[in-house]
Amino acid sequence: MKITKCEKDTDSVYKVTVQSEGEEFEEAVNKVYLRQKKHISIAGFRKGKAPRKTVERMYGANVFFDDATEDLFNAQKDTLMKEAGLTAEGFENLYVVEYTPENGITIDLDVIVAPEAVIENYFGAEIEIKNFEVTEEVV
Repeated sequence: MKITKCEKDTDSVYKVTVQSEGEEFEEAVNKVYLRQKKHISIAGFRKGKAPRKTVERMYGANVFFDDATEDLFNAQKDTLMKEAGLTAEGFENLYVVEYTPENGITIDLDVIVAPEAVIENYFGAEIEIKNFEVTEEVV
């Protein structure tokens, strides 16, 4: 995966576009299928023995799509954020923009970072320090 676009939206949110290659995404989809196949039951097959193409034909071609996208992003998010120079506090609005088997998947997301605090004119500020003396009356 690689970052194709990174723009500052607000003080603490960056709009980021991430793209993955077709082979990389296909591997992620296959890993999700292998992890979930033991729970899939289709008539004519023993539980967990249905081929991936049959499962996709039965439940839709994108049945493993969301989990594969999430797994692929979560596995590489730390290196992607280092590449972009961001320290991510969280992620929002992760959604797929485009998918083709040849080109892979393109994802848009919002990266939340800690806001930058800017304090101006604090040098030279005068503070009046009162001298407090402890007497017998105070004690």
